[in-house]
This record gives sequence, C-alpha cells and structure tokens, in this order.
Amino acid sequence: MNIFHCCIYKTASQWVKSIFSDPRITEFSKLRVYDYERDAFFRIGPQALNKKLFPKPLKDNTFVTPLYISYPAFKEIDKGSSYKAFFVTRDPRDIVISWYFSTKYSHAVIADYIARDREYFRSIPEKEGLKEAIHRVSRAGFFNALGSWADAPSENNNILLVKYEDLTGKASLSSFRRLFEHFEIEISEEVLRSVLEDYSFKRLTGRERGFADENSHLRKGIEGDWVNFFDDELLEVFEEIAGDLPQRFGYKSKDELLREHVSLYYDLSVRNLENLQQAKSDLASTEAQLECVRADLRDTRDRLFRSDQECAELGQQLSEANQQLEEYKNEVQTLRLLLSQRQKKLQSVKKQLLRHRELLDDRELRLQRARDIIEDMRNSKFWKLKELWMRLKTLHLKSLIDI
Repeated sequence: MNIFHCCIYKTASQWVKSIFSDPRITEFSKLRVYDYERDAFFRIGPQALNKKLFPKPLKDNTFVTPLYISYPAFKEIDKGSSYKAFFVTRDPRDIVISWYFSTKYSHAVIADYIARDREYFRSIPEKEGLKEAIHRVSRAGFFNALGSWADAPSENNNILLVKYEDLTGKASLSSFRRLFEHFEIEISEEVLRSVLEDYSFKRLTGRERGFADENSHLRKGIEGDWVNFFDDELLEVFEEIAGDLPQRFGYKSKDELLREHVSLYYDLSVRNLENLQQAKSDLASTEAQLECVRADLRDTRDRLFRSDQECAELGQQLSEANQQLEEYKNEVQTLRLLLSQRQKKLQSVKKQLLRHRELLDDRELRLQRARDIIEDMRNSKFWKLKELWMRLKTLHLKSLIDI
C-alpha cells in the first residue's frame, strides 16, 4: 500500500515530512519515504498545483511526502494497487500571512525570483504588501487547489482531511493517531508522543506559541494570526477573491478568533507571570550564589596577590641564579679554552717525543752495528796479532823500566 501526503504550500509540509521520516515512525510504518517534490523539482522542474508528473514509476509501500497538488490532479496520477491519502488544510487567510512573512524574511533564497520578491516586499508598506500577497497566492492556485479538496472524502473514502491547526496544536497527538488509524497502521502511543514532543514548536524554536520571530521559518505557531494583520479592507479584498473558502473547511470568524486570542494571550500572560516569579526566585538564589562566588573571588585575589609576591621573589632569585650561571658558563668557556691550548701543546710534545724516540732507535741501531763491527774485528787474525804486539810492547817497556 502507498500513502500520499497531499497539501499546498505553507501547511507545515516539511514538518510533517520530518515526522513521518523519523526512524521511530518508519519502524512501525515499514514504508519507504519518498520526497516527491524535491525529486521532481530536480528531474522535471517546477510544476503547477493542478498538474503533476512522476519522474519514475512509484514502487509499492511508498510514503509520498509532500505532494503539492489539487484534487483533480491527484485523481489523474497513478497511485499503485492500493493507497491511502490525506490532505492537510489550513485557514487560507493564515496561508497568506505565512506566505508574506516567509517571502519577506525567512524563505531560503533558492532562486532569483525569491530575492527579487523579498526586495520588493521590503520596499513597500506592510498593508500594501499583504494585499499583493493575497493576489499572488490566488494567482499561484493556492485557493483553487485548497477548495478542490473540500468534498474529496465524501467522494473517496481513501482520503482523509486533517487540519494544519490540529496537527500542530493541542490536538496534535489525537490528530496523528487518527491518521495512523486511517492508514490502518498500529503504532505505539508512547513512541508517537515522544516523536511529537521532539518536533514540538517549543522544542524546535525555544519559544512559546504566540511569540513571533519574523526571521524564523517557524514564525509564530498559532491559529488565526491573520486577525492581527487583516483590517476590514484587507478582509474584503480576501473575500472578493477567495469567497467563503475558510467557512467551507469550518474555519472561525474574526470575532471567534479574537476571543480565542484573548484567552491565549491571557494564558501566556499567566504563564509568563509564573515564569517571572520563578525567575525572581531563581535570581535571588543566583544572587546568593553570586555573593559566595564574590567571596571566593576576593579570597582568590588575595591568594593570587601573595602568589605574585612569591613569584616576584622567585623571579629575583632566578635572575641571580641566571647571572651566576652565566659566570659559571664564562669560567667553563675559559677552562675549555685553556684545556684546548694544553691539548694542542701536549700533542706537540708527543710529536717531539716521537721524533726523539725515532732518533734514539736510529742511534741504538748504529751502536749495535758498531758493536757488531768491533766484535768481528776482535775475532779477526789481525786483531789477535795486534793484541800480541801490544802485550810484547808492554812487556818490553816494563823490562826497560826494571833495568
């Protein structure tokens, strides 16, 4: 079975898509989520609400979200062997307000025309801009497409109409439960509640409903905000173009909405007063904590001052130590220089000693040779005769002395 999320622009289509794309939801639905509009934009290009082409055949068990389409165009598309569909309605007067502020402030500039429109709407007064917004939304086919779905459920029981205001408001849980019942898909209420809390207006924006941020795509989050902008003239312009379109979907009149807004803002004021009282209590507690912090800070400053003094003394000692170290370095440098000189002198003495040893060895060698020569001479006959002659000579002299 396929499911189709049908809608027009400015009906929280991306928010709804995010919820049905959440893994906690797809675990129960077992459906493949298909972002038709994104795929078709890049494959085919922009399409009107009254004519839709699918760039590829739709597979079974697909959740198509979102699908900006009129009911006649929806009847023409191939929806598969079995399907369920739901169409998200919204008060068309709020659609105009949402389109105006989105175009003027928050919509991503994905095309040149958006930049041109933004510059245009920022250059003209708000009332004139809202009047132009009514005409442009009408020309874009928003009102016709929305109106075409009014009787769709009575014609086709596979189709369910659900209000944007119910999906995003206090009835969010029951509205989504109703959708899953329409899909015939069972889902844990605890899981559904958890998902909706994660995608709630306050969780996504950090603001309560009713507090506006014009630069946010989630601007204000309340039903019937148009009553704060449409005066009688603008309402007349809208009704001339859209007729009774709001009444066809059961949307409230200006007076009804004003009464609801009074109640809403009263509740907001009560909550804000409670928050203010709580904030005052928190402030008093914070002041007490702050005083403790201040005392700690004073103590820390005193300790820091003493530490600075100790650091200054240590710095002085370090400076003296560095000076002494520098003197030691100079002495070491001098000693190294003397050592280098003495090593050179020792090397010179070693060289002289080596030369003396060489001379001594040479002389010993010569002496040994002389000894050998003398020994050879002593062993010769001539030497023996000479010794005999010397003895005889000695004897002769001795005998002469005796005489």
